[in-house]
Amino acid sequence: MFKNLTLRTQLNLGFATIIALLTIISGVSYWGLQQAFGNFGHYRSIEANTAHVDEFEKNLLKARLMVQKFITHETSDHAKEYKQYATGMLNQISVLKKEVNSIEKTKDLDSLGALVEQYDTAFNKVVNFTDQRIAIIKKLVEIGAVIQSKTDGIMENAANENNSELVLWVGKLQSQILAARYAILKYVRSRSRADFEQGKVEMITKVDAIKKQLAEKAEGSYQASLEIFNKNHAEYLSVLPSLQEVTEKIDEITQNALYQIGGAITKATDQLKADYRDNQNQLGSQVEKSNSIAVNVIEGLSVGAIFLGIALAWLTARAIRRPIGGEPAAIATLAQKIAIGDLSVQFTDTGKETGIY
Repeated sequence: MFKNLTLRTQLNLGFATIIALLTIISGVSYWGLQQAFGNFGHYRSIEANTAHVDEFEKNLLKARLMVQKFITHETSDHAKEYKQYATGMLNQISVLKKEVNSIEKTKDLDSLGALVEQYDTAFNKVVNFTDQRIAIIKKLVEIGAVIQSKTDGIMENAANENNSELVLWVGKLQSQILAARYAILKYVRSRSRADFEQGKVEMITKVDAIKKQLAEKAEGSYQASLEIFNKNHAEYLSVLPSLQEVTEKIDEITQNALYQIGGAITKATDQLKADYRDNQNQLGSQVEKSNSIAVNVIEGLSVGAIFLGIALAWLTARAIRRPIGGEPAAIATLAQKIAIGDLSVQFTDTGKETGIY
């Protein structure tokens, strides 16, 4: 069929076939490069999101550390640092939400953001209750100082009057007040209910027992001083339940909210990191597979193009030589000899001669 075509058609068909092959190879190469660039961009996007999750996790760890330090030391500096890290967490979530294009992933980030907000709300409650606790402790210290001042006054008056028995009982009262205040201070640091109950025993039961003995020994002006002492003592006792109440509220929020929500945030963060890591691994496999396919197709088409080009070159040369019967240079030489009258050229008849030769 090919030999029945005109020479021009044969040549055009050969060149068109080669151009078509080159076009296909270029198209496949372009497709492979586009796939590679697209997958690489997606991979970089996942890597960037993973970095944001890592930054979120750093802020989370630092925020939880600041919460623990605030509960232990009750200083506003730690609360301010916590706010910085909490804001950092919310900022990272906002960045991640802009980058994702999955509804499911958006919901996960919304849930994570809600947990952070719950954690922040719980910590704000702790801060407020801690401020109340500090104010209560300050009030107890002030009342304790007034009580100490009153007993010092009674002690001084008794000493001036050489009332040794009264001096002895006032000394016992002062010692017991100091022991009771130390017990309350121990509770402030330990937050243990057992320590609070011990402080109450020291400040109520034991102090009342000494006050009773002291009231029997005191006469005249000492009774008025004792009345003032009793009033201050009663005021001190009236503040103690508030100290216990606010301390237990702080501990309850810490245990039932901050620790639990903090653990939930950590778990959600770990899951988010695992999801991004799985996506990276899956994408890596897809990239490797698509690149392998593109390379194999390009190699196959290139080898096919080489062999087809060789075949077309041979067919084209054959198509050109067939009409003239031999090499153009040989025919040109023959034509020149005939033109000058040299007819001595001898031909070998093989039966395969074609064209003008």
